[in-house]
Amino acid sequence: MTTIVERLRNQTRYNGADHVEEIVRLDLDDLSLFGIVFSPKEKPRDAFVICPSLLEFLALQKDEADLGRALARLGHLVVYVQPPGWGYSEGSPMDCTIDDRVRTAHLAVEEARRRTAVREVGLIGTALGALVAIEMCRLLEGSCRLVLIDPALDKASYLERGARFHQTAAIAKGANAKPFEEVLEKDGYVIFGAHPVSRRVIDDLGNLDHIVGRELMGDGPAFVAADPSSVERCQTLLGRRSVDVHELQDAKVIRFGLRQFNDELIGAVVEWAGAHE
Repeated sequence: MTTIVERLRNQTRYNGADHVEEIVRLDLDDLSLFGIVFSPKEKPRDAFVICPSLLEFLALQKDEADLGRALARLGHLVVYVQPPGWGYSEGSPMDCTIDDRVRTAHLAVEEARRRTAVREVGLIGTALGALVAIEMCRLLEGSCRLVLIDPALDKASYLERGARFHQTAAIAKGANAKPFEEVLEKDGYVIFGAHPVSRRVIDDLGNLDHIVGRELMGDGPAFVAADPSSVERCQTLLGRRSVDVHELQDAKVIRFGLRQFNDELIGAVVEWAGAHE
């Protein structure tokens, strides 16, 4: 199979035996954003949008693509768009706020609607992407389906994840791991994968508390994969929605490239999606 980079260079579609992948470019203000549409061979039964995360962006790329393919094989159209400055999208990751990520998700929803005529597009997100999905659901004011995987429920715990990832990455490269905050204070940014995350973006994570602090209206179904304590908080946040839980006993299961989407989790999401069309 050709890689995403090869398809990007050639601007071609990949026609698999059981699904199709297509590179798309969507405009956000004066920026061109990179996206992939995973489509079934037949007419789509419904549609989902995958909302990328922040600190785990590179570690999750392959896993989120695998999830998109698995859903497309069973008849669901899936749109994945990278936010400004991340991956192959234009812009600077130093300036990409949560609001920019929500606006990116809105572009992806409109693309899914254009291709399928489906109004209630489902939203999928891991870690910070789960919060983007929740905020996008609020803006849609509908009963859209939600898939929340290991959601980042507050700024402090999410930055704790980031600090661990920063230290692990440094050790893997054979470097001395300086504390996350020390690097941020000295340089004004921290590198995650190949992306610099600025102090401004870190400060913007304070909006997580605002997103989580408001109960989500609507009565659409939700799928939550998280550790027990996070599941309880998610159920409170989701209000009247019916919630199916895939419990993660070990909170380290989904962390920066460590078995994020194993076959069991992908299978659970796909089965849930098929039961809630």
